[in-house]
Amino acid sequence: MSVRAAAPVRVPELLLALLTCIAGFALSLHLFYPGMATHDALAVYDQAYAGRFGDWQPPLLGVIWIALEQVLGYGPRAIFLPSAALYWLGFLLLFLGLRRSGARVAWLALPVALLPPVFALTGTIWRDVIFSILWLVGFGLVLASADRGRVWRTAALVPAGAIVLTGFLLRPNALFAAAPLLVYLAWPRDWRWRRLLVFALPISAVLVGSTYAVNYLWLKARQDHGLYSIFVFDLAGITHFSGENVFPIAWTPQELETLKAKCYNPAYWDAIWWRGCTFAMHKIDYDVPPGSKLFGSPRLRQAWIEAVLAHPLAYAEHRLNHFRVLLTGELMVMFDQYRSGQYRFLLFKNADYWRLETAVIWLNRETPLFRGGLWLALALAAGLAALRFEQGRAKAAVLALSSSGVVYTLTYLVFGVAAEYRYVYWTALSSLCAGIVVLAKWECDRRTVP
Repeated sequence: MSVRAAAPVRVPELLLALLTCIAGFALSLHLFYPGMATHDALAVYDQAYAGRFGDWQPPLLGVIWIALEQVLGYGPRAIFLPSAALYWLGFLLLFLGLRRSGARVAWLALPVALLPPVFALTGTIWRDVIFSILWLVGFGLVLASADRGRVWRTAALVPAGAIVLTGFLLRPNALFAAAPLLVYLAWPRDWRWRRLLVFALPISAVLVGSTYAVNYLWLKARQDHGLYSIFVFDLAGITHFSGENVFPIAWTPQELETLKAKCYNPAYWDAIWWRGCTFAMHKIDYDVPPGSKLFGSPRLRQAWIEAVLAHPLAYAEHRLNHFRVLLTGELMVMFDQYRSGQYRFLLFKNADYWRLETAVIWLNRETPLFRGGLWLALALAAGLAALRFEQGRAKAAVLALSSSGVVYTLTYLVFGVAAEYRYVYWTALSSLCAGIVVLAKWECDRRTVP
C-alpha cells in the first residue's frame, strides 16, 4: 500500500462493489426493518419528544431520531434506515481505500460485513452499534482519500471529523478510544506514537467539553448520575469479596448476609435491584426523608474512595472478575423484546430473522465468535503485525483501528457496569477492518518483492 501503487478503481469493479453493498442493504431491510427499539433507545426518544432530557442515555440520539422522523417516517425506521445504509457505506469505503492500492484482498471487506458478530446487531437500535458504524464511516472516508492530494484529504477530513464526533457523543465512555482515531483522521499517511501522546490529552479535553456543551448548555439535560452506578457496583463487589460492609449504610445482620451472598453479579451492576435485593436499592436510591438520598450524593462517592483504598485487593478481584465475564462469558447478543417488556415498536420477526437469531444463539453457545476476548486478541494481533510495517498509510490505518479497539475494551476493566456483547462491538468491528488492512498490506508487499 505505497503511494505510488495507488490507482483508480475501475468502473466495473466500482459498480460490482456498489451493487453488492446495495444488496447487503436490501438484506438488512428484509431481516430487520423497521428496526428493533431497545428500552435504552426509547428512553431518549421519549425524552426528546417531551423536551426534557437526562444524561444517563445520550440526549443527542433522541434529537437526531425525531429529526429524521420528519423525512423517514415515525418510529424505529427513522434511525434504523440511515444506520443500516451507513454500515454498508462504511464497508464500501473500506473496499475503495484498499482496492486503490491494487490489493485483491480488498474484496474481502464486503463478505466480512455479513459476518454474524458484526452484522447481526445492526438491526437493533443500540448506541453502541450506531456509534461504531459512525466511526467506521469516518475512518473509511479518510482511508479512501489518504493517497490523494491535500484538497481531497481536507474535504474528507471535515465530514469524517464531524461523523466521529457525533459517534462519540452517542457513547461518551469511548473518550479514550477516540484519540487514536481522531489522530488518524488528521494524519492518515503515517503513524507516530509521540503524536498520539501529545494530542491525546487536548483531544480528550475537547471531547469532554463538547459533551458538556451539547448535553447541558444546549439540551439542558438533568444529571442522572450515571457514574454512580459504577460506585454502587464496586461497593457491592468489594463487600462481596472482602466480606465487610463498605456501603455507608447500617444493614441488619440478615440484610448484610443477603447483600454479600446474593446481591452481587459480576455481569450486571443492577443485580442489586433484582428480586431478593430490592431492600438494598431502597436504602440507596430512596429520598426519604427529602435530601437524604445516597445515590448521586457526595457520601456515596466518598464511600467508594474509602472502600477502594481500604480494600484494594477485593476491588481488583471484583474488577477482574467483571472483565473476565466480558471477555470470556456467554453474553447477551441479540436484544429480547419480550423479556424487556418493550412492546411499543414490536419487531415482527420473519422466518429468515428467526433463522439468523437461531444461528447466532448457537454460535454464541458453541463458538468463541461472540466472546470479547477473541476480538481483543485480534485487535492486538493486528496492531503487533502493523508494528513491523514500513511507515505509511497501512501502518497508520491498522494502528489507529487496533489501538482504538483495544483501549475501548480495556476501558471496561475500570468503568464497566454490565457485560453484554454490544459493549465490545466496536472492538469487533475495528479489529476485523484492521485485519483486512493487514492482509492487503501483506499482499501488496509480496507483489513488490523482486
